[in-house]
Amino acid sequence: MNKIKKEFNKNLRNRYFINPYFQTEFLKFCLFNSVLIVTFLFFANTLFFYKAHEIGLGYGFPENHPYFDIVNRLQILMNLVTAGVAIVSSLILVFTGIRFSHKVAGPIHNLIEYFKNINNQCPQRKIQFRKTDFFRDLSEAINQYFESKGMVSKESCDIDNNSLKNQS
Repeated sequence: MNKIKKEFNKNLRNRYFINPYFQTEFLKFCLFNSVLIVTFLFFANTLFFYKAHEIGLGYGFPENHPYFDIVNRLQILMNLVTAGVAIVSSLILVFTGIRFSHKVAGPIHNLIEYFKNINNQCPQRKIQFRKTDFFRDLSEAINQYFESKGMVSKESCDIDNNSLKNQS
């Protein structure tokens, strides 16, 4: 029985979507903000080059003047740079968003599993979060509460002590 649970936990260690709904919504939020920022950047570039075009006309340059060719080429280059920034920043946000959301969803998942497996007929083990997880103070507070009620033990009944440790 314990062997099956250990194998089950080993497989969960590689899961980055512990709470798919929360983590997907978090990633959507990150990507929406990325798109919003890049859109503002694109419009700022467009405004900048529009003004550069107006300045050239203000100096009386004809439309076929080399100045306008330079401005147009620079605008194309800046649009490509903006597109590159959009792609790179979106990829960075996806990877860091998954990692960050995992540090939030992991402890919540751990708590849910902990409370699902509470057995009133035997003492419970202490709940543990990874060192890099958020809400470590929550696990300490829960452990202190159960210790004050005499409900925590180093024994684990039918649950392996490591079986609910959060996935990394």
